[in-house]
Amino acid sequence: MKLAIYNLLVLLLIPVFLVRILLKSFSDIDYRINLLNRFGYKLGAPVRKKKKNYLVSCG
Repeated sequence: MKLAIYNLLVLLLIPVFLVRILLKSFSDIDYRINLLNRFGYKLGAPVRKKKKNYLVSCG
């Protein structure tokens, strides 16, 4: 029951978050970049991490 209330609250607050982001973006254009990433949607190809090789000297 608590989870359903939490999900409903988040769903109702999404428009408030969008309006806040849009209002802030008038003063700072970069604030609007990657808008979907702020809500958990990832665009583009996934970034692969390069493996790091560590050399250890045993002396």
